[in-house]
Formats: sequence, structure tokens, C-alpha cells
Amino acid sequence: MGTVPPPHCCWESHPLRGCDEGTLELALGPGGPRLLVTERPFRLDLLRHRELLCSVNARGLLVFEHQRRRRDSLRPTEGGDPYRLYNLDVFQYEVFTPMALYGSVPLLLAPRPRLSLGPFWLNTLFGKLLDYMQGGGETPQTEVRWMSESGVIDVFLLLGPGPADVTAQYGRLTGTQALPPLFSLGYHQSRWNYQDEADVEAVERGFEEHELPLDVIWLDIEHADGKRYFTWDPAKFPNPRGMLERLAARKRRVGMGLGWSPSVFSGPEVTMHKDARHFGGWEHRELHNISRLYVHKATAEGQIRRSGGRLRPFVLSRAFFAGSQRYGAVWTGDNTADWEHLRISIPMCLSFGLAGLAFCGADVGGFFQNPGPELQVRWYQAGAFQPFFRAHAHLDTARREPWLLSPEHLAMVRAALRRRYALLPVWYTAFYRCHRQGIPVMRPLWMEFPDDPQTFAMDDQYLIDRVLLVHPVTEPGARGVNVYLPGEGEVWYNDETHEQHRAPQTLYVPVTLSTIPVFQRGGTVIPRQDRPRRSTEAMRNDPFTLYVALSPQ
Repeated sequence: MGTVPPPHCCWESHPLRGCDEGTLELALGPGGPRLLVTERPFRLDLLRHRELLCSVNARGLLVFEHQRRRRDSLRPTEGGDPYRLYNLDVFQYEVFTPMALYGSVPLLLAPRPRLSLGPFWLNTLFGKLLDYMQGGGETPQTEVRWMSESGVIDVFLLLGPGPADVTAQYGRLTGTQALPPLFSLGYHQSRWNYQDEADVEAVERGFEEHELPLDVIWLDIEHADGKRYFTWDPAKFPNPRGMLERLAARKRRVGMGLGWSPSVFSGPEVTMHKDARHFGGWEHRELHNISRLYVHKATAEGQIRRSGGRLRPFVLSRAFFAGSQRYGAVWTGDNTADWEHLRISIPMCLSFGLAGLAFCGADVGGFFQNPGPELQVRWYQAGAFQPFFRAHAHLDTARREPWLLSPEHLAMVRAALRRRYALLPVWYTAFYRCHRQGIPVMRPLWMEFPDDPQTFAMDDQYLIDRVLLVHPVTEPGARGVNVYLPGEGEVWYNDETHEQHRAPQTLYVPVTLSTIPVFQRGGTVIPRQDRPRRSTEAMRNDPFTLYVALSPQ
């Protein structure tokens, strides 16, 4: 490894605004990026050669106020409400709104051909406002205004130049995704709540009798004695150790939900007052967004200590901040059983991955309300190709274990589950690469094909690692979907029929309710474990089949 040359400083005329003795130039080595620092008004301009890449405070709006009497919340901004990055427990959230949700990461990725950037505003209490406008010439310009209620100005400019370089640089700053244990990549069955030991064992038997793979059955907060954490209801779960041992003997596990630790339901915004004092004199506003990160961290580290450092833990959280990826998985929270929430689960998980939180998923079937058979099947098919794969439902919803569907729909769910398990070697390899390199497991097409502008707005199809392209069906009654196959000179193979298609092209793919459009990239080899089993542990010594997709050369 070579050493990084120190930046050099010189005074020179500003290439954008003419001669200005109040401008300092910093450069990272000969031919490297240059940063122009202007004193009054304060401004930063980042250039590569003579091309302007990014400006900070270009409109002279930076204000830093000392010792002003704090208000309870940020003031409104012109042009609409800001995106509020203030972690809140939102019960049944809406889509396409700037409302606060369970977690937040103050990172923006700006991709374009030949160059991608990533400003990271490291502050735990703020809102942000995005303004889109047309810049000079034909180049679109995006302006982002960050508003922080307290703290210091701590900004990182991630220079890329490729999208994967930006995420890798972010990973070096905040940490990469923890490498998950294999069982956590299997299927999880959850409900708020399975009633008692008999109910849990009946659900497990149902998966066995209907030949459905399963790794984890989850119990929500009602398993505890009066909702007190780390306890068991003595009437409903009189012998929890025996229950756990019986499930372990069948190579399955139990996950424990601990409820609403990101919440204060009687407080403003379902949380504590911002000026509430914590130990050491810190106000709650300073600690709010990072508090669950430390709970996530403490839980993961406690599990590691419990095993003497021998086992990797699996800890799932709904609240998060920058760096939460080091401690486990996240999910999208209390969604609804409708097609809109199925569709939005894809861009939500893509956004998670770009912010370092690669191990993400959505409640399959929707947490609230009751999905019809078509929606439930389509959600299983989509969930099978998202990193965290778990069905979960509100206690007031109808029971929806897969065998309660008709035999025809049950067969489709079984096929989606088995397809997930067959591809676990691909998922595990992708997570290892993500852990080492900081590259998302589930990623938008433009990460792999940054020179193709057609991919920039696509969020209904995506890549798993760099080998599989997936386009879930998310519309009711669909007869076909348009799949864009990217990459000049690339070939893609239909994962089921093995038919070859040359790229770039938009391909119309006819679908039935049993179809999941998936394509393998030419020039890749996929290891699969195709033998049906009850869980990942039962697959440990199974053979692998290699699926080789030839490249066009």
C-alpha cells in the first residue's frame, strides 16, 4: 500500500468567480481533487480538474447560532415541509411523505455518469429539505439544505468516483454491515403474538407437515410477564427452556421481540421532551437519534460475550442511526397489507443498503390489515429476494400461516421459500463481500452501471450482489412486466428457462401468479443448494450445483 500524499495549499484566482484573495486552494496530491475555501461569505467548492463537482453554502445561507433560547421544534422552511430525521415510533406509517420514521441516516448519494458523490452530515438532530431545480445549461442541479437543532457542524464529502466507492468510503467511516449468521438469512415466521407454547409448537408442526422451510419462529412482547423484558408469562410459557430445546432438536430457533423500548406514548411525538435531562446533563435532543444505536450495540455485544466470542449474534432493530449496521439487521416497521406498501418496500430497502444498512426487509404480507391471496403470494415472492425475509402481523389481523391459503397458493409460497433457500450460498457470499467492502447486498442498477442514465430512476428492479437481476411483480392482476436489462455488450439469462437475452434492452416478460422474473448475469457462476430441507442447519452438508452463465465473449 502506498502512502496518501499530504494536501498542498496555495493562493490563486478563483476559477469560478475570478480573482479573490480570500480563497484558499487545497489539493490532494498532483492531479487530485481540489477544494476551494472562500472566507467571506464562507463557501466550499470541490473541483476535479476544472469541473465543479459540488458546492457547500453556494447561496450563502449558512447560519450558526450560539446560546439562543431553544424552541421545541425546527421552524418551517419555504417550499414545503422538510424531511424530518427525528426517530419516532410511527404506528401505521404512510408512504411518500416527509414524516419522521423509526430511524435516520444523514447521507445523500448523488450519482451521475463518470462521477458519484456522497455528502454525510454527521449530526443527530435535524430535518432536511431537498430542492430540485434546473442548473445552467442542460445539467440538472440538486440542492440540499441541512438544518440541525443542536450540535456541531461535522460534514464529510465522499468523493467516489464510482457509486461503490462512495458506499465503501462511508463504510470506512461508520463501519460495514456485520456478517450475519447463516440461519438469519433463512425464513422467519412472526406474529404479534403466538399465544402460548402449544401455539408455537403447532405452528412449527405446520411448517413440517406442509414441507415449508423455516429457521426462526418469533414471539412478540406478549410472551413476557406483564410486558417486562427478559421475563416469561408463567401461565402461557411455563416451560420455555423445554420449548426452545424441542425446537432446536428440529433445527429451528425462536426469536424474541422486546417491544417499544425508539417510545413514551404519553409524551409529545410519542417520545420524551427534547429538553429532558439525561445523566451527565445531556438534553434528550442530543441523544434521541443515537439512543437505539447503543441499545442495538449493547445487545449484540452482550450476545457475543454470552457465547465467549464463539458465535455471531443476530439482533434486529426498527430504530437506527449511522453505524447501526455494525450490530445487526433492520426492518421497515409497521407497514400495511396493500399493494402500495409492497411496492415501496423495494426502494426502502435499496435506500437502507445505500446508507450501509444492508441487512433489511419488510413485514411480508403487511403488518396491518389482511392481504388477499394474490397480494400474499406476491409479497412472499418479493420477500424471498430481499435481504431479511420475515412474515409479521398485528395481533388483530387474521392468522395467515401459509397453509391457511388454498393448495394452489400454498404451492406458490412453497416455491418462493425453496427458491430462497436454494440461493442462500449467493446471499451469504454477497453479505461477506458487503462486510469486507461496504457494497450493498441489494443494490440499484446504477451502482453497477453508473454510465447508463436509464438506470438512475429505476427502483422497481435491482441487483443481488452483481449476479442476479430481480424484478418482483407488485401490481394486482399483472400479465407481464417490462424488465430493463442493462450493460452494453452484456447478456442475461432467465433464471428458470435459461433463455439468453442481449443487453441493453427493455424486455417484456409475460407472468402468471407463480412467476418471479429473475435473470442471471452472463459471465457469472452461481452455487445453489437445490435439495429441499427444513432449515439452514439441515442443509449444512448438502451438495452444491453450479449454474454457469457464459459471457458473450
